[in-house]
Amino acid sequence: MQLYAQSVLQEGAAALQADFLKLRSLAGPASHASTASFLAAGLRLLDAAFTPPSEHQAILRALEPHAHRAIESGDSHPRLVFESGRLLLRLRRPDEAQELFERLPQSSPLRETADQYLTHHRNIANSQAAAAVYTVT
Repeated sequence: MQLYAQSVLQEGAAALQADFLKLRSLAGPASHASTASFLAAGLRLLDAAFTPPSEHQAILRALEPHAHRAIESGDSHPRLVFESGRLLLRLRRPDEAQELFERLPQSSPLRETADQYLTHHRNIANSQAAAAVYTVT
């Protein structure tokens, strides 16, 4: 049973890594949808238990220029804005993520999810700050 579980996990890891590499070649300023999919695949790869922490920085370096392009261009493609904001949250930059999320239509499902992510990350940051104050005093 354990061998089967490892086999399934390895297949999933290989598929996710293959998607990431394929989408990386398609991502760029001419294709907002492919860039959004690339960012989403990279974030999934970062969150996957099988991705070693030693690979996280390389993945982030691959993702960051695409998110910055979306930020600087003022792009309003909903998925690209959403995924770029998620990456900013991952990089612990909630103020920039909030600015980006504000480009999403107010009552859209992506905006609602983005607001939930933002609230969650701010709560974590507040908890960490409170814990740091508590341990220092």
